[in-house]
Amino acid sequence: MSGRERSAGGGSWYRERGGVALLWFAFLGGPVAWVLHLGTMYLLVPFSCGPGGAAWYHAATLAMLALSGSAAWAGLRGGKRAGDRAGPEPEAAGGRARFMARAGVALGLLFSVVIAAQWIPPLVLGGCP
Repeated sequence: MSGRERSAGGGSWYRERGGVALLWFAFLGGPVAWVLHLGTMYLLVPFSCGPGGAAWYHAATLAMLALSGSAAWAGLRGGKRAGDRAGPEPEAAGGRARFMARAGVALGLLFSVVIAAQWIPPLVLGGCP
C-alpha cells in the first residue's frame, strides 16, 4: 500500500509506525500510573519521617500525574487521527481504534483525578504518621 493510498484510505493510520503503541499507551497509561502511584506511596511510608520525606511524596505524585496526563494526551492525538480519516467507517478495526482513543482520554483524566485525590492526605497532613 503506497503512502497516497494509506492517507486516503480508511482508519489504517494505527498500522503505521507507533500507531498501535500510541493506542495501547493511551488506554493503559492512566491505570498503570495509578497503580505505580499507589505502590510508591506505600513504599515511601517508612522514609516519610526522614529529612525531605514529604518531598518524595510530591515528586512521585507529580511524576505519575504527568504519566497519566500524557496518556490522556495520547488518546486525544489518537482520536484526532482516527476521526480525521474515518468518516462513517464500517471497518471494525477503525471503530476499535476510535474506542481505544476515546477510552484512553477518559481513563487518563479519571486516573489523574484519582492520583490527585490520593495526594491530598500527604499534602494536608504531612508525610510523617
